[in-house]
Amino acid sequence: MKRAGRWSQAPGSRRRSPRRRPAMEEPTPEAVYVDVDKGLTLACFVFLCLFLVVMIIRCAKVIMDPYSAIPTSTWEEQHLDD
Repeated sequence: MKRAGRWSQAPGSRRRSPRRRPAMEEPTPEAVYVDVDKGLTLACFVFLCLFLVVMIIRCAKVIMDPYSAIPTSTWEEQHLDD
């Protein structure tokens, strides 16, 4: 009588190994090339956009309250002669 042990298999059955993907299905990492000209252009573009936003906000503040942008020391005192 055969003893059904841990390593015994039924006749005609195959042992299953852990599933592995074929090498063709695995994505190969592609080299990342950084274009210096594109990077510099993009950095300058972002800087200019930020500068534009800051200038728009500053101009809007001046339009809303123009006298706050002028220092009070430049105001001339009006002398009223009665």
